[in-house]
Amino acid sequence: MRHINWEQLAEKKVTPPHKPKVKNAGDLSNFDPEFTSGDTRLTPSNARLVQSINQNVFTGFTFVNPTWEV
Repeated sequence: MRHINWEQLAEKKVTPPHKPKVKNAGDLSNFDPEFTSGDTRLTPSNARLVQSINQNVFTGFTFVNPTWEV
């Protein structure tokens, strides 16, 4: 079993054993079509539930729930 240096991994200083080739940011060729051919939809959200969650824990995320008002 190989030793994993978790600190270096968290700092992205570890070279991955396999780096897939991708054509662009939207390239899905490395995923089975079973997982990429379905329709996408946002799960309906319960406004009360969303309001009860501390949204500050998501600071820095690139997507935030559009039903939550800042």
